[in-house]
Amino acid sequence: MAETKLISYIITDFISKSEMRMAEMVWQEIITKYSEKLKKAGALRQTISRIWDKDNIYRLGHHWEYKDDSAFKECQKIFKLAEKDFEVETGIVWKISSNRGIIISETKF
Repeated sequence: MAETKLISYIITDFISKSEMRMAEMVWQEIITKYSEKLKKAGALRQTISRIWDKDNIYRLGHHWEYKDDSAFKECQKIFKLAEKDFEVETGIVWKISSNRGIIISETKF
């Protein structure tokens, strides 16, 4: 993670387990379609996790890593296209909560 300067963590909530699973599959297909553009813009890594420690909550966490804040801003333009594709393809309503941070410390184990 040494080249990562900025991270973004997005939480997405869904109304059902089936919508969450479908959303994850479709989102990954869409991001794959945009992967070269994202890489060129400065995205370094995406990790998706299922947040499972809440009962009857269908939630995914999307962790993104970027070269710097300029890369983040460029990727936001691509995300707007990807989100539109997702909306058109699925019709799924998702609640999104975003957090961003600058890396100030890193410990490797």
